[in-house]
Amino acid sequence: MSYRAKGEEPSIPTEEQRIRSHLSIDLLHDWRNPPGINENGSLNPEKLRSWISRAHELACASGRGEIADHHIGQVLVYYPSGADGAWPHETLRGLLEDLESDDIEDGISTGIYNGRGVVTRSIGEGGAQERAIAERYRDLARILSSSWPRTARLMKKIADSYEADAHHEDNRAELDEDLYK
Repeated sequence: MSYRAKGEEPSIPTEEQRIRSHLSIDLLHDWRNPPGINENGSLNPEKLRSWISRAHELACASGRGEIADHHIGQVLVYYPSGADGAWPHETLRGLLEDLESDDIEDGISTGIYNGRGVVTRSIGEGGAQERAIAERYRDLARILSSSWPRTARLMKKIADSYEADAHHEDNRAELDEDLYK
């Protein structure tokens, strides 16, 4: 409801539509418990698979498949780590390999990036924080590469994004240093 369907003409929403839109956006942004995680913390892979399949089907029928998949990915960020300690859990890794959905993977990247929250740094600090995060995702990519290549590529893509941010922050630090001399 918060997004225009593919091919839908822009229109002025009613007050009720505006309220529903705000509420649905709030729900999507505040959602932290993805389907497939039981109350006791155990995982139900079929429940997750079924939910993703049904949500995708309904969203596509309404002309909102791409944005729905993106939001599905953002919710999946809250899936736990696997038995080997690597994120994401093996259930989600297998699902990502099977689905081959760029939109869900982009949603995961967005969710991870936005989940970082507010970042503070000292003047001149540079991109040390981002390099540490990039290294964590490169480590995950190495761990996952032999059994889950698509998931490993996603982790590498996230690492590359943080590495680019690190270079940006290094450049900013150099400029700040020149400015405050």
